[in-house]
Amino acid sequence: MTEPGSPDLTAVEHVAVIDIVNELGKIKGIEQFMTCVDVRLQQVLPHGGFICGIADITGKYQRPVRSLFSNLPTKVIEALDPMDEQIERLLVSRWCKSRAPLMIELADDVEAAFGIDLNRRAKAWLDALRAHDYRNAAVHGMADMGDELAAYFCFIRIPARLGKKHSYLLTQLIPHLHAALARAAITLKTDLTLAVRKNEFH
Repeated sequence: MTEPGSPDLTAVEHVAVIDIVNELGKIKGIEQFMTCVDVRLQQVLPHGGFICGIADITGKYQRPVRSLFSNLPTKVIEALDPMDEQIERLLVSRWCKSRAPLMIELADDVEAAFGIDLNRRAKAWLDALRAHDYRNAAVHGMADMGDELAAYFCFIRIPARLGKKHSYLLTQLIPHLHAALARAAITLKTDLTLAVRKNEFH
């Protein structure tokens, strides 16, 4: 049985979403946040990796200022040069234009899809993702009230061709993930690097 207005979402999944939203409302720290993403969200949004963070969206070139990784192989993280954020900037910039979920299939021509020539480091990161079967990315975000900072959330290696169901789930979950991340980030010092399991917030 599919819930009305919920593309391909079953009644069981609909209840799971409500439970996840309730759990996100109780989160106060990064470890709680990541446990919810790594465990609870798998019930409705199975994924093999997760990237989220805070981005400055005030300038012409929107850019990430802090990032959190989960369940990414070391080689993939190493390939993402912190001094070269073309991919993350590209995703944030594209989201800023539409403010709608982005569904990206890495098997497709990413450069053609985004209408941009990727530099050598960005191509190396995409190659590293593909080599580890990180085949896709579902991305969404939410800006603060002043429209100066935005939280962005990227789920990768989703075991299905991305579609309306994934877009709907992001639309429903991201406002609550944004609020939970904002509360959790308050517990961190600005100069703190936190490593929790396979996570890094910097």
